[in-house]
Amino acid sequence: MITNSCLKISAILAALLCIAGGLVVILSSQGVLNDDFIWTGVGLYFIGKGVFVAPMLMSQSKSCCSPK
Repeated sequence: MITNSCLKISAILAALLCIAGGLVVILSSQGVLNDDFIWTGVGLYFIGKGVFVAPMLMSQSKSCCSPK
């Protein structure tokens, strides 16, 4: 059975990996001010996804592993 602390750790890890991936994509496309709009958008998408991944997975861990 998956424990509540394991789900919290995976939520934080997933959020950090999404944010780091978004930063890598933005930095490899030479930043936001360049004309490479598609890769900048992909990078911003992953950063935004990372911001929302942790709270959603944390709320899921609370509802999934709460004692009944």
